[in-house]
Amino acid sequence: MTIGRLVSVPTREITQRVLGREPIDRHRKPTLPAIEDVEDGLTSYTETKTRADELDRTDQLIAEIVSELYGLTEIAIVEAAVEQ
Repeated sequence: MTIGRLVSVPTREITQRVLGREPIDRHRKPTLPAIEDVEDGLTSYTETKTRADELDRTDQLIAEIVSELYGLTEIAIVEAAVEQ
């Protein structure tokens, strides 16, 4: 029973199919992104990071307020969990 056939394909042809270009193209001088694109990306990242830090601080503050309002401490929470 024959499942498939073995086909001999030259290595260069396989490389061109996989890479879509001549192997030597990989060794050409790389192109760098425009400074404006990098600057925009960095600005977006720092804005997002700042907002995430603000949200983390807000979450912590909410947790502290709820704990204070309900008289919860870490010890009380652990004890309540153990009793169940």
